[in-house]
Amino acid sequence: MEPEIVPLGENVTLSLTIESQSDQALTLMIDYIVYLMRANGKQNPKVFKLTRKTLEPGEVLTIKRNHSFKR
Repeated sequence: MEPEIVPLGENVTLSLTIESQSDQALTLMIDYIVYLMRANGKQNPKVFKLTRKTLEPGEVLTIKRNHSFKR
């Protein structure tokens, strides 16, 4: 994740690489959670769906996604 601390109104870049070490195909559902600050000062989790993908044996999956924190 870059940057690690994101000012309000800016973007963050999420990137990950997954390599299948299985000898059979794997179906993955990849989500990420952002904790948003509420008006009362408590954090509220919000789940974002990133991708659903089937990885073949030995396949490498690289994902890069920008997430905006605009008002």
